[in-house]
Amino acid sequence: MSMAANRPCGFDLNMKKRIYIKAKSKKYLPALRKYMKYVFDLEFDVLARKKILDDEFILIDEDTLIDEEYMSFFQKCSNLKVIILGLWRNSTEAYVNLLDLSHLKQNIQSTLNRKKINMAPLLLVKDVEQRIKSLFEPHGEKSLYDLLNKTGQAILSGTDLLKKGGLNREDYKESYLSPGLENWRAFKKRLRKYEIYLKVCGFKDETAKINQNIRNFQRYIYKLININEDQIKKMSETEIKLSKDYLEQIDKYLTEIKQRIDSIYESL
Repeated sequence: MSMAANRPCGFDLNMKKRIYIKAKSKKYLPALRKYMKYVFDLEFDVLARKKILDDEFILIDEDTLIDEEYMSFFQKCSNLKVIILGLWRNSTEAYVNLLDLSHLKQNIQSTLNRKKINMAPLLLVKDVEQRIKSLFEPHGEKSLYDLLNKTGQAILSGTDLLKKGGLNREDYKESYLSPGLENWRAFKKRLRKYEIYLKVCGFKDETAKINQNIRNFQRYIYKLININEDQIKKMSETEIKLSKDYLEQIDKYLTEIKQRIDSIYESL
């Protein structure tokens, strides 16, 4: 039995649990490997996705660029515990400062003890932070909210005017439906690009609700595209109101995500 095995570490990791590491810089790995073995009697391997089970820990160097492939992998492993290692930020739920030597054992021990680790601090890991924030920032002339609002203005206003006899079908299509569809496609494309980052950072529920409302509004759009002018005029006010509600729900959940992101960023 090793000396480390005789030292109580304050938590119980069964033999099935293993620790893996993904690091861009290998400079501190030998020292970290020795520390984990000596203090906790734990060993870790270089990250290999085919080896990882749902109940295992991954240590991530803060300088590692987390690409979409790994993001997707982390998101699928719902119970995977990701710990960020770094040299500059105060230790938090998912972040361990390796230079805080007086509290290093306590911080690592506390992190390993957690049944579930909040992934939201991953938002603040350089590359990921910028990608998430880019979701809400303007790309060219229109922000994500601009695209959603312009979709609603065009689709809903145009339908209302057509129902009241203020437009014919061709004018409705050219001035309202087509621009609305263009903004709607741009909105969905932008959201899909960043969806994996939202999911892996703890916004699975909000993302699922957004996607459900997107599907509901998409069905409404399909109907507008495929029915004639008379059929649009006969559409019930309840159906049109529902379509507006879908967009408002999307806006609501996006705002909740943005507020939580801003709150996390400001508190660390």
